Amino acid sequence: MIRYIFGLTFIFLFLLSGCIATSTEVSGLREDIYKLQLKINELQTNQADVSNKTESFSRKLDILGSNLKETQNRMSSLGQKLDDVDANFSQRLDKLFEQLSGTTLSIAPSPSALYNLAYNDYSNGKYDLAITGFETYLEKYPDTELSDKANYYLADSYYSKKSFDDAITKFELFLNNKTNMELSPSVLYKLADCYEKIGNGEKTKTLLKQLYSEFPDSQEAKMSAQKVQTKGQDAQKP
Repeated sequence: MIRYIFGLTFIFLFLLSGCIATSTEVSGLREDIYKLQLKINELQTNQADVSNKTESFSRKLDILGSNLKETQNRMSSLGQKLDDVDANFSQRLDKLFEQLSGTTLSIAPSPSALYNLAYNDYSNGKYDLAITGFETYLEKYPDTELSDKANYYLADSYYSKKSFDDAITKFELFLNNKTNMELSPSVLYKLADCYEKIGNGEKTKTLLKQLYSEFPDSQEAKMSAQKVQTKGQDAQKP
């Protein structure tokens, strides 16, 4: 727009140079140039205002995103506490039944305690113990706040052991549930790697295409793209 306005100004000056301008024409031309300058100043001011508003809007989005993440973390923590309260209440009922009936019942750890035991084994590379722990957790507490993560780390324990067939089964079960989108990029990436390891190239391509399509900005998508690029470069080496 500004280039267009300056272009008009040059055209006026060019036409003026081809004839002898009267004082009225010169005065009119100066007035037009003045108006054009005002228009340019107005456009520049509007452009700066739009830029400031865009920057302000971007900052607000960042703040909202941070607040949303914090709220989600608080909700997750609250959900875990409610799971523990529910389990504790059930254990109290079992204890009461034991006292009334004279039958001894085994008391299981709370959901968070059982999960933490399994996750501690996973973190320390004790994958067999982790698998047992997560399977026990999911058997006793299949619908708790931490059940999605338990499913993921169960699958990842098999993946870390290079038990790819078992990992595929667990990762696909996780995807079919479609309950935790945050972990989905990692699941797709590792599931594709599992299929690549067992020689199923078509399934690998399908999963990577899904990863690029649904989570193009994820770290896993970038890692996969880099991996494909590196393989291509290696293939071209003599």
